[in-house]
Amino acid sequence: MNCPVWIDDRLLSSYPCLSKQEPIVGIYDVLLVLHLRKKITDGKFRECFQQLIRAGVSYRLPPVTYLMEELRHAKINSNVDTLIENAHLMNLRLTVMLMLSSTSFLNREPLRTDLLPEETEFKLQLYRLIDVAMVEIWTSDKFNIQQRVAMADWLYNQFQPQRGRFDSALEELSIEPIQQLAIEHGYRMSLPWQFLNKSRAINEYYQWLFKNIEPVWQNHPLLHEAALSRFTELVINQLNFFLRHKSSSLAIKAFTNPLRHLPKEILTQLVIHPALEPHLKSYFSTDEYLESLNLSIPEHEWKELVETSINLGVGKPLLKIIKGRNITLDFKPQNGVGDMICVTGQAANGHPSVLHILIPFDRLEHSVSDRRIEWLDEIAQTGLLAEDDSTRYRSILASDDFNEAAEALRNCCDRSGDFFFAFAQYALKISKLSDHHWQHILPAYTDILVSASPHEVSAEWIFADASNPDKTKKRLASVAALPFGEPFGFTTLVDQALSTGWISAEKMTELLDDLATTSLNPIVLQNLLAVYLRLPDEVSKQKQIETLIQTLLTLDRNTETDEAFERYIELLHLIWNYFQLTAEFKNSTYDQRVTWAYIYADRMLGGMLQQKASDSDYWVIASKNIKEAVTALQAQQNPFVNVPDNDADVILPSAASCWRTIIGGTLGILRRDVDYLNNVQQTVIEIVQPLLRTCNTLDHSKFRQFEFLEPTDFINNHKNSAISNQGWTYAGQLLAQLSGEQSLMQNYPMGFWAEALNKGDYNLLTSYFSILARYPVGLEFVEQLVDFIETLIEENVFNQANEKLFWAQAGLLGRLQSEPTLSLRERLIHKAFNALHTESALWSLIPELIFGLYRFDDPVERIDNFITVMNRIADELPVDTKEFSEFCAFIRRMESYIPAENWPDLWRVLEREPRNVDG
Repeated sequence: MNCPVWIDDRLLSSYPCLSKQEPIVGIYDVLLVLHLRKKITDGKFRECFQQLIRAGVSYRLPPVTYLMEELRHAKINSNVDTLIENAHLMNLRLTVMLMLSSTSFLNREPLRTDLLPEETEFKLQLYRLIDVAMVEIWTSDKFNIQQRVAMADWLYNQFQPQRGRFDSALEELSIEPIQQLAIEHGYRMSLPWQFLNKSRAINEYYQWLFKNIEPVWQNHPLLHEAALSRFTELVINQLNFFLRHKSSSLAIKAFTNPLRHLPKEILTQLVIHPALEPHLKSYFSTDEYLESLNLSIPEHEWKELVETSINLGVGKPLLKIIKGRNITLDFKPQNGVGDMICVTGQAANGHPSVLHILIPFDRLEHSVSDRRIEWLDEIAQTGLLAEDDSTRYRSILASDDFNEAAEALRNCCDRSGDFFFAFAQYALKISKLSDHHWQHILPAYTDILVSASPHEVSAEWIFADASNPDKTKKRLASVAALPFGEPFGFTTLVDQALSTGWISAEKMTELLDDLATTSLNPIVLQNLLAVYLRLPDEVSKQKQIETLIQTLLTLDRNTETDEAFERYIELLHLIWNYFQLTAEFKNSTYDQRVTWAYIYADRMLGGMLQQKASDSDYWVIASKNIKEAVTALQAQQNPFVNVPDNDADVILPSAASCWRTIIGGTLGILRRDVDYLNNVQQTVIEIVQPLLRTCNTLDHSKFRQFEFLEPTDFINNHKNSAISNQGWTYAGQLLAQLSGEQSLMQNYPMGFWAEALNKGDYNLLTSYFSILARYPVGLEFVEQLVDFIETLIEENVFNQANEKLFWAQAGLLGRLQSEPTLSLRERLIHKAFNALHTESALWSLIPELIFGLYRFDDPVERIDNFITVMNRIADELPVDTKEFSEFCAFIRRMESYIPAENWPDLWRVLEREPRNVDG
C-alpha cells in the first residue's frame, strides 16, 4: 500500500510510519487535513474537536488552528481585560492538566526505548503549541490589543499547567528556582525571532511581556540578572544561526529587528556583551518607534530629521515621506528642557495621528554649534544650570570636539533637581505617560532630590546671599515646604533671621506675601500662617491670616484650590510608593526620604500650576497621569513586605490625607499658637463652628472619609509637626478656649460604633474600620472592638456584597495582637471557607483577607500562612471550573512577591490530582 494508515492507538501511533510511503495518522491529523482542504467548515472542524475533547480523547494536543478558533470565540471581560474561560476552553485546559498529572499514563515507562519519555515529549509539544499560538495572537490582524493581552495571559497563566512549565521540567534536574524561572523568562523574551518583520507585533508583545515579568525582577534582583544572562545566551545562539544560514549584512538586519523594541537596559547589556559587540557595533542601530503611527525610523535617519526640523526653526514644519507615509515634523522649543518635536502623520489604520516627543538634549547634541550654544544659553537663563558650568563648557561646546562636553552637561542635568522638575512638568502633559514607565516624572537618582532639598535648615543658609533675591526666594520656599515644627521648622528660621538681622521685617514680609500669593501647597500655607501669627503687630497681616485660615479650613473650597490640594496629597503618595519600590532609595534614612517626599510634592505641584496658567488642557492630562501613576505603583507594592516604617510618625507621606494633613495640620497650628489669635479670634470661631457641626453630625461626605473619627494617631512625632488626625479634638478645644462653647464629643467614638452596629450600617463601619487599622489602637478600645468584630462575623454572610466589610475586619484584626483577636482570625478564615464550599467564586476574596490578617506578623510566618491558605483554596476548587483557572493566574502573579526559596511550595499549590486517567 502507498497510503496513510489511520491508527488511534498510543503504542502504534508512537511510530511515525509503517514504511516510507505509509505514514501513521490519527483522528486529529485527519480532521486537520479535511479542514485545510475545505472539506469541512470552520464550524464543523471546531465542533469535532469539542466533541473529542469532551469525550476524553487524550494524549495528543489539538492543532493550533483549533486552539485559535476557541480563543477567537471566547469573550473578554472588558472591566479587567481578562479572557472569560468558556466550557470548551475549560475542557481543553483540564485535558492538558490531566495529561501531566502524576497518575497519567504519560508518567509510565516509554512505549519504546528509542523514544523520549512520553511526558517529556508531550511537554515539548505543549511548548511548541503555545509558541505558535502566541505568534498568531500577536501577529494576526483579527485581534485588537485588548484581545491579544487577554489571550496571552490565559495561555501562559491558565492553559499551561504548573507541571507543563519550564520550571517543572527543570526542577527534576535539580536546577535551583531562580535559574528555573530565568530560563523560562529567557525563552519568552526570544519569542519575537519567530516574527522578525512585524514591528508592531514585537513592540506590543514586549510591552505585554515586561509588564508581567518586571514586578518579579523588581523583587528578585538575582532573577533579573540571571534572566538577562540566559537571554543573552539565546541571542548569541540565534545570531550564530543567522550568520550560518544568511549573508552577514542580511542576517544582522533581520536579527536586530526585535532588539530595537527591548527596554533600554536590556538592549544596552546585549550590545556591550563581548560575544555580540563585534557584530552589533558595526551593524546595529536602534530605531525610533512612533507607536501611534506604527512606524519605525532608523536612529541615524531620525536624528537627521530632528536636526533639520530644529534648523528650520519655529513655525516651519518639515514634510517627509517615510516608508510611503507622509509625516510632518514641527520643532517647538521650550527653554531647552521642554524642547519638543510634534510629529503629524497617517497611522497604519489610515486615521490622522499627532505625537509629541520631548527632546531635551537634541539641541545640546546637535551637529551645528549655534544650536548647542542656544540650548546652553536658554538653560542658563532659566536657572537650570550653574553659571560656572555654563562658562566652563561654552567654548568647548562651540568647537567641533563638543561630544565630551555635551555628555558632561547631560550627566549634570540628569542629576539636577532643577532640571528634573522642569522636565517633569512638561512630561506630565504626555497623554500616554504610562508607556514610559513613569520615569519622566520620578527621580532616578537620590542626587536629584538632594540637590532640590535645603542643604541646611538655617537662617544663614537661606538669607546669606542677599545679592541674589531669586536664590533667597527659592531657598525660603524649600524650607516652607517642610511640615516641621519648632525648633526644626519654618517659624524658627524666620525668627532667627529677624532677630539676628539677616533680613529686615519689611523685606521678610515682602517675601512671605509673595510666597502666599504664588503657592497652593497646603504645608507652605500652614507655615506662612504660623509665621504671620507670630510677627509683631506692626507688620502682622490680619487679612492675610484670615485668608489663609479660610483657604485651609473651609470645607467648600473653590475648585482650583481643592484640586491643587488633592494633587498634592496624591503626589506625596506617589513618591513614597516609589521610594518603597526603588533600590536607589531603600538605603536612605526615614528622615531623608520624608524630607525628599515633601520637596518632591511641592516642586511637582508648583510646576503643574505654572503650566496650567498658560495651557488650558494641561491640568486635566497631568492630573490623570498622576492618578494613574499612583494606582500603578500601589499595585506593585509587595503585600508580604509592605509594612509601615518602624520609624513612622505623624508626617508619614503615605498617610497624608485632606483631613490629617490639611485640616488637622492647620488646626494643630491654631491650637499650638492659640495665644496669638487675638486679632483673628472671631474668624477662627466662625470657621471652626461649621467644621465641628459636620463632625458632630458624622457628615463624612464633607471629609471624603472617616479619618475624622480616628481616636489615635502615630505615637512618634520626630519633627514636632502640627500634622495630626485629631482635628475634631483640636477644633473642640479651640472653640472652648476662644468662646467657652463646649463641643459635643461625649459619644465619640464608642457611641458611633454602637449606633452604626445597631442600625446595621455596615458600609459606614467598613470605611471606619479601614481607617482604624492604619494607626496603633489604644488599649482602652481593644475589648469593645473585639466584641464588635465578633458580632459582625456572626451576623454577616461572607460574600461579594460584604467583601469590604470582612477585609476591613481582617485589617483591624491584623493590627490587634491580643489573644482574643488571634482566635477571631481563625473564626474569620473558617467563615470564609464555609462560604467557599457553596460558592467557588468567593475564593478571590480570601487572599486579601489573609494579607490583612497577617500584615504585622513575622514575614516568614506571613508567607507560611498564605501558602497554607492557598493550598486550602486549591483543595476546595474543582479543577473543571473557571474559578480554578482564575486561581491559577493569581498564583502565577504571586511569584513576583514571594521569596524565591518559597517558589517550590507556591508552585505545588497548583499541582492538584483531580482524578485518575485511563489509557
